[in-house]
Amino acid sequence: MKNTIPHFDERTLAIIEQVRACRRPGQKVFLVGGAVRDALLGRSLKDLDFVTSSDSGRLARCAARALKGGVFTLDDERQSARVILKAGEGQSLLIDFVLMTGGSLSEDLKHRDFTVNAMAVGIDELGHLIDPLNGAGSLEDGELRVADETAIECDPLRSLRAVRLSKAYGFKISPQTRELITRNLAGLDRVARERVRDEVFKLLEFADVRDSLRQLEALGLLEPVFPAIKQLRNNQQSQATAGELWQHALMAVEYLETLLSWVVGGAADQIKSHHLLRAVEQLSPWREGIKLLLEERFQPDRSRVCLLYLGGLHQVLASHEVTQKQNDEFNPHQRSKAGVIVSGFQLALSTAEIDYLNKLACFRTRLHTLAQNVMRISDREIYRYFEDLGPAGVDLALLSLVDFLASRGEKAAEVSWQVEVAAASRMIKAWFEERERVIEPPKLVDGYELQKELDLKPGKFLGELMAVIREEQASGLLVTHEDVLSFAREYTAQRRKES
Repeated sequence: MKNTIPHFDERTLAIIEQVRACRRPGQKVFLVGGAVRDALLGRSLKDLDFVTSSDSGRLARCAARALKGGVFTLDDERQSARVILKAGEGQSLLIDFVLMTGGSLSEDLKHRDFTVNAMAVGIDELGHLIDPLNGAGSLEDGELRVADETAIECDPLRSLRAVRLSKAYGFKISPQTRELITRNLAGLDRVARERVRDEVFKLLEFADVRDSLRQLEALGLLEPVFPAIKQLRNNQQSQATAGELWQHALMAVEYLETLLSWVVGGAADQIKSHHLLRAVEQLSPWREGIKLLLEERFQPDRSRVCLLYLGGLHQVLASHEVTQKQNDEFNPHQRSKAGVIVSGFQLALSTAEIDYLNKLACFRTRLHTLAQNVMRISDREIYRYFEDLGPAGVDLALLSLVDFLASRGEKAAEVSWQVEVAAASRMIKAWFEERERVIEPPKLVDGYELQKELDLKPGKFLGELMAVIREEQASGLLVTHEDVLSFAREYTAQRRKES
């Protein structure tokens, strides 16, 4: 590589200066890994990794005090610690300190993942690149090469990291590295699912999600990451359709990315699909609202958009039998079946994330069904749709559109597509413009008043009555306080008579 002198920004230089001030006499400290790689490439630096010959924990605590950051231990055995600095609104800068592996810098670099991440600079000689594995040459060639033949075997998660780095930097994965990835596929089973989850979400953040999934497929990584795909292909009844389902899922992801690019950026000039162009024209009044909704997160470090991409894979990850038996009623029995679907991800997701994906999977045909009679979608049907789905109903409307296109392609009949778009638009409009009237009507009576007026006790029936009242309100049949009380008396009397 022609330029082998790293150039660090002022922020990084200030941090290095504080680390210098914190070290003890004779203590060797080096900046290693991604920060050196990015400095050579002229990219802005994010997180920093320091290795030291001794006292890594003390060095981290001292640096945290000097930089006014938080600090905690990562690994007692390797004496590694992390300092967290605020780097802007909602952003953090991570600075890791770790003891050298093997007792020397050259041994430490050999144990890293890829040669591009196996470069270092001493904090006293920032202009001198330490590069025993020719990582600079790998950068110049644009090729991702393992630092050692045992790199993938020692940490199989590096297989996924290879795909992510290839997307982030445009690297080709070297033939040797590809061979080592395929040789060590089984090793991913012993990697903590939280680590796999984090790599998957990082990968889904890059553009061209379909290409990322194809790369995983080409390297044999899909089934270790998503075990349900293996189950699907091993099912004799679904072997013939497994390939079709996977192609459908890839097309859905591609259409979804195009649609989401419009939601985020607002420009439709990159949309090649004339069907999607027709859709964004109708959805444009609520684009900003959809964008704000999709920016909400169930977890701070995992985006809702990435979850939506995972939702787009539901036809592959759901077993053929479960998918065939699903209908539009989301009862406890189906909630259990939905758990079977999402277990195919095995990505250590939160309860809220699992519930979100369950809803997208269980109700995936709901909007298609409503579209069959789009001109007569009632307020009651809208209420029930969002009662079941909540805000995820907006997400499902988008997913339903791309699912329809993935099934039929650009040759889909214009009339059929128009009714699908009309159904999705109707639901999205209701969420953003009619929520108080149709979806979340104001409470005209509370449970305490119903207990007093109808001589009821707290319990299952009272909850049922309140739910029925809300639905009747949303349908426009109950408008006043007296309407509600009158309806409640009649409903309660009828139920008492039946029992």
